[in-house]
Amino acid sequence: MHLTTRTARAALVLVALLVSVLLASAAPAAAHAELVDTDPAQGAVLERMPDVVTLTFSETVLQVPGGVVVTDAAGNELASSVETSGDDLLVRIEDRLEAGTVVVAFRVVSDDGHPVAGHLVFSVGTPSPKTAPPATGSSPRSLTMALSLSRWPAYAGLLVAVGLVWFLALVVPPEIDAGAGVRERLRTAARSAAVVSVFAWLTGLLLDGAYLSGRGFGSLGDSTTFEAVPRREVVAALVLTLALVAAVRTRGVVAALAGLAALVPVALVGHSVAMPHAQLNVVVDGFHLVAAATWLGGLVGLVTVLRGTSSRSDVALLAVARFSVAAATVLVALVAAGTVLAWQLVGSWGGLVDAAYGRLLLAKIVLVALAVGVAAYNRYGLLPRGPAARSLLTRAVGAEAAVLVVVVLVTGFLVQEVPPAGVSASTAARAEPLTGRADLGGLQATVTLDPGRTGTNTVTVEVDNSSGVPAELFTPPELRVLGEGADVGDIPTDPTALGVYQGTVVLPSAGRWRFQVSVRVDEDTIPTATVELVVP
Repeated sequence: MHLTTRTARAALVLVALLVSVLLASAAPAAAHAELVDTDPAQGAVLERMPDVVTLTFSETVLQVPGGVVVTDAAGNELASSVETSGDDLLVRIEDRLEAGTVVVAFRVVSDDGHPVAGHLVFSVGTPSPKTAPPATGSSPRSLTMALSLSRWPAYAGLLVAVGLVWFLALVVPPEIDAGAGVRERLRTAARSAAVVSVFAWLTGLLLDGAYLSGRGFGSLGDSTTFEAVPRREVVAALVLTLALVAAVRTRGVVAALAGLAALVPVALVGHSVAMPHAQLNVVVDGFHLVAAATWLGGLVGLVTVLRGTSSRSDVALLAVARFSVAAATVLVALVAAGTVLAWQLVGSWGGLVDAAYGRLLLAKIVLVALAVGVAAYNRYGLLPRGPAARSLLTRAVGAEAAVLVVVVLVTGFLVQEVPPAGVSASTAARAEPLTGRADLGGLQATVTLDPGRTGTNTVTVEVDNSSGVPAELFTPPELRVLGEGADVGDIPTDPTALGVYQGTVVLPSAGRWRFQVSVRVDEDTIPTATVELVVP
């Protein structure tokens, strides 16, 4: 059953209104948020307990449920409340502490949709001799993987559904035999792809809430977890759902316009919005999505036509020829838009190799180049051979589509990474990993601080034996960070590979910082070494 004309128009008007709301809420952000100041200062020793602790970020951040936890040195939680004021996160501490060390652990969401976590340590009166690790959670790798994988069917279904709608409206020849049911098969495929996409987007929202709040899979049943998802992403999912429904339930120009509307929210919630020249980036990202939908959806449509019109090779090849003309324009748009976006998000040649985002982008570029090669072979090697090459052409088109599906898989992981250019310009110029080594008896510890600047850093501890082989430890190493007159405290680390452990530390100021590494060799032996790094 199809929508009536009046219903279709009403749906499109509603979609247009929601897109307008989305556009209005898409104010450009400076970059990935960073902690730039604290009051009191990191490591400060105060005479009395402050009423309010202020955490200042480089841009406005979103609170997440349970994202701020205040504890004493023993790890006992102190009652507190949180509110935001501009770029400041205000933590009001209700429980009073007469003396000792206080840890304010925080986890918030940057405007680009990525979590920002860290902690502030200060003391009242005399600092405590030992401080319990910060209490905020961190997303397990399995949750991050699940979220990235959910993007795969979400993007693939969207691009296929929209591309098939356009393929039906603009490419499929009128001469196709209605009795073969090709058009109906194309519509069924578009509807199926739309259902997969909508389900994956909604699943992704739930996973995103758990990921951003740092509470893991166990929080999926908690209604407050969803509060961590930025409102713009929720509106985007609603727009996408309504537009896709309109696209696959209508025909002709109305369906084509609804398909275009379904792509708009994706361009408005990506990395490009959180970069300089956001408006230009959104337009370029839109062209990129249109080209991708035309290409992938068109290939799925071609395979359906080639398999469904075995008795009409002339008509099938006419559809291939029509699509080839559109594909040439699409490839030019895809390469141009992709180049602009890549440079905006990576910012340097080094970012393609040094950052995870850049390496994933390189993999995507290689796969797209492979798909372009297959497309060129189809267009110039097989299509001129006519009906004789029909069977081989069908398989080659399917292979081209399969490569693009893998491209979409890589894209799912790409959107979970912070682009190198997402670091604020003022800190990017001096952002360079710092490394130091120290002996631990018969072992050697290597400490790497990345990106090696004030604010949030990833600290990696690698422990090797005397032969340079990664050491297998009983427990993760204990890591304590001390500065000139400031004690950040103990930093929890998690294993990432044999002998390799990572944690997150927030350095409030430049200067000389000492990283004390303690490793349990056996039940009675715990050697300790200190690595000193100078943060510019």
